[in-house]
Amino acid sequence: MHSPWLGTEPDILIPRLEKLTRDLQEVFRSKRNPVRDAVVLEDYFLCQRAVPCLAGHMFGHPEIETGRPGFTSELFYLDP
Repeated sequence: MHSPWLGTEPDILIPRLEKLTRDLQEVFRSKRNPVRDAVVLEDYFLCQRAVPCLAGHMFGHPEIETGRPGFTSELFYLDP
């Protein structure tokens, strides 16, 4: 792995994540849909896609028993 930013450089990734945070805060605070010009998706279904994450045995996790296997949420940065 040549970049710890996992495929997206920080000057692109950080503003995207900041916008996502603002959008999620707006959804949380408001009963209305904050996206006025949203694309409409019909006949949709929930699916999964591969994202960078780590898997291993957990120690000190608040919900996973010590020594049990688990995986992290999506990684945006990794400092080995």
